[in-house]
Amino acid sequence: MKSLKMGLLATALFSSHYAAAQSSDVQALQNEVKMWQPINIQQQKTIITITLNENQITPQIYHAVISDGICSGIWLHSTPDDFLKSIKEIRVLNKHSYQGYALTDPLATCNEMGMAQDENDGKTFMLSHSRLFTNKDS
Repeated sequence: MKSLKMGLLATALFSSHYAAAQSSDVQALQNEVKMWQPINIQQQKTIITITLNENQITPQIYHAVISDGICSGIWLHSTPDDFLKSIKEIRVLNKHSYQGYALTDPLATCNEMGMAQDENDGKTFMLSHSRLFTNKDS
């Protein structure tokens, strides 16, 4: 009985820590991408989905959200130190949550983009870590 209580306590502590870490990434993203007026930002384990009020996510919209929104917060140190450390993928989707793009390993990708010699190199690096996404993929 004692080991069951300890297990439940450990699970509760882990869950509350996980929820706090989850909400800090989502809260920071809400601030970083607010100019695109997202409909929703949600996290499921290591994937964050940003749903924009757009019929279609174009390459230009995707690039702007990633470079001018998400990555700029990292480059300018306006996000928490642990921002996106546990995130494996960020999806930027249209208002129907059907179509968009997914960026893999966003923290490392942003850091590499920030060290690029020019914007085209950074964009190329971003695209090499991106893929088209439809809700059939999930």
